[in-house]
Amino acid sequence: MAFLIEELGVRHFELLDDDPTFYRRQFQELLRAVIERGWDIRWSANNGMIAASIDEETMGLIRDSGCIGFKIGIETGNPDMLRAVKKPATHGKFLKFSKMIEAYSEVFVGGNFIVGLPEERFFQMVDSFKFVLDVNLDWAAITACQVLRGASAFSDSGEYFEEQMKTGTVANFIPTRKSKHGHIETASRVRRGLDVFRIDPMSIPDADQVKEIWFTFNLLGNYIFNKNLMEGGKPEKFISWVETVRRAWPTNPYMSLFLSLAYVITGGGEKAAELRRQTRLNSDDDYWRERFSSFGLQAILDADPQTPEAVHGLIAGARTQVLTSFEDWLAVDYGCLPDGTREQLSA
Repeated sequence: MAFLIEELGVRHFELLDDDPTFYRRQFQELLRAVIERGWDIRWSANNGMIAASIDEETMGLIRDSGCIGFKIGIETGNPDMLRAVKKPATHGKFLKFSKMIEAYSEVFVGGNFIVGLPEERFFQMVDSFKFVLDVNLDWAAITACQVLRGASAFSDSGEYFEEQMKTGTVANFIPTRKSKHGHIETASRVRRGLDVFRIDPMSIPDADQVKEIWFTFNLLGNYIFNKNLMEGGKPEKFISWVETVRRAWPTNPYMSLFLSLAYVITGGGEKAAELRRQTRLNSDDDYWRERFSSFGLQAILDADPQTPEAVHGLIAGARTQVLTSFEDWLAVDYGCLPDGTREQLSA
């Protein structure tokens, strides 16, 4: 690091280790050394860190050493699936962690989630969506399951890997990456938008249906219900992250729409107006018109809010509107179906 910083002028570092805090004392020593040297650097760990190994002392060092953000691996909100993927954590610990980091709001903290795990039923996927809302981090990096050789969760997937080697096909963990326009290509039979919450709870959705589940969970959890777009939130964190992500999807209209709302909250009216113009241009096709109508986004775009109060009111209205589609799910415990019955399935 000294060579890269002092000789080459590097100012940002990305930690790729899956568990950089495993040796907590040594990790703390590294962060203290960065602080003591007074290096003007930034670092992040988007690959994920282990929440259980981050205490208050470590979190303070993470912040003071220049960390701008990191993610924690949560994977699933369903207790049975959490055990199935051999995750060494509990949802209680994740919730405790989310409360602890409220005192370190300068750092952007996201959670990694997966939908479509082997043999995962729909009600178990909904548990992940519910946990996205409950843990309430700055972002939920939701991905469609990509089976990886050697990962403990896929120890029984030998036949899948043999077929993958023969065909050369690999599933993409971000469904929109297969289209240059950011469209999701699925069969007409699958449920779309808010209608995904009507999927048979006990069914195991196929790959096409998982794509639509991913889209709905992502749009609801990261945009309509994002805490940093609510009163008392930090919209600048939303702006920083989504502006970066948007480089990969420059024509995505819901990204530009919600960015425009965040800029209004922060007083960036001119930037907000340009983003709304881009949103109107990029949502002017059948695919996006249907998406915007399904989630009530067209009404937000048409309203053209000019004040933070107007933005908060519009988003609150959008939440109320979409909530009717899944409020019965939120009313039951994890592992339960909307009718109140509990399912304990061995994954």
